[in-house]
Amino acid sequence: MSVSKICGSPEHPEIQQAKFLLRNGADEVVYPERQLAEWSAIRYSSNNISNYIELPGENSIFECKVPKKLGGKTVLELDIRDTKLILWE
Repeated sequence: MSVSKICGSPEHPEIQQAKFLLRNGADEVVYPERQLAEWSAIRYSSNNISNYIELPGENSIFECKVPKKLGGKTVLELDIRDTKLILWE
């Protein structure tokens, strides 16, 4: 049997347990309760967010309702990169 990746979840979120797992062969340490809490805080802090995917680094993808003023326009037409666009107030 071949294992390509090993993930460990410490019983208590302490730095010592994470270091132990990493030193003993774990490729990654996961904290499911913490990750669920962060996702829930983002998801339920706005009625407009319906889904959230965290990407490596500080990037994320949000699925949200589109305000009527943005409907029918392309990203290029909205000029999002060059303007400060307030979606919801």
